[in-house]
Amino acid sequence: MKVLWVFLRLVFYAYCAISVLSIGVIAWITLPIFTKIFFNSWNPAKFARKVYPILFSILNIFINHLSKKEYRKHFSVPIKSAPIMEPSIDKLILQKQWQGNRYDCNGCLDCCIKAECPMIDFETRQCMSYGSFFYKYFNCGRFPANQFLIEFYGCKKWEVKKSI
Repeated sequence: MKVLWVFLRLVFYAYCAISVLSIGVIAWITLPIFTKIFFNSWNPAKFARKVYPILFSILNIFINHLSKKEYRKHFSVPIKSAPIMEPSIDKLILQKQWQGNRYDCNGCLDCCIKAECPMIDFETRQCMSYGSFFYKYFNCGRFPANQFLIEFYGCKKWEVKKSI
C-alpha cells in the first residue's frame, strides 16, 4: 500500500505543479478531476470559483516551504504515510472544555483561517474539502499532528497525551 500512497502523492504534486505553471489552464481543462481531488465532487460548476484561490494557495505553500525553514513544520506529511480522516488518538485526547465530539470541529475554523485555507465555507462554517483526496492524503485529515501545531494554531479541541 505504501507504494500506492507514494505514487498518488507524486501524481498529485505533478498535477498541482502543472496546473500552477499553466496559470490554471490544466486545472480548468480537467475541472471535474480538480473538484474530485479537492472537494470529493464530480460537480465542477459548484466549485469552479475556487480554482484560482487553491492554485494561489499551492504556490504560496511552495514558496514558503522553500524560503522559510520554520514553515516546513506546518506541512510535514511523510510521502509514504497512510491517508487518514482524523489525527491519531494514540497521541491526542480531547481537551476537557471541548463541547463537540472528536469527529468534527464544532464550527471552529481557527486553524483553517490562520492557514488562509481557500476551502472554508464561512456560511456553513465547514470545510468544503472534508473527505476528499486532498483532505485524507495531506495535512487536514491528520491535524494536529503534534504540540507545535496545537500551539501555533491555537487548537481548542486537542491536546497531546501526557507520557506516563
